[in-house]
Amino acid sequence: MRAGALSFEDGRERLENALALIDRFVALRELTMEAFLEADKQGHFIYDLYYLVLTRRENALLMSRDRKLIDLASKERLRLVECVTVPF
Repeated sequence: MRAGALSFEDGRERLENALALIDRFVALRELTMEAFLEADKQGHFIYDLYYLVLTRRENALLMSRDRKLIDLASKERLRLVECVTVPF
């Protein structure tokens, strides 16, 4: 919206659609120690490892465009979808 690519209404509708995809919210605090240890083990930034740890814990489907995160998830044999850029 700030870049002028979406109207407020389009942005609101897309946010509602994105939120509808979420089963539940998890506090970062619940994941921090495991993500910290995994980040150290993998030599990777902790913020990406929150996604990896949660995906592993929940046997969830990880959706990402981040190549490094996709590679880590592949090594872990996690279920994942590589997202492609969708035009506005």
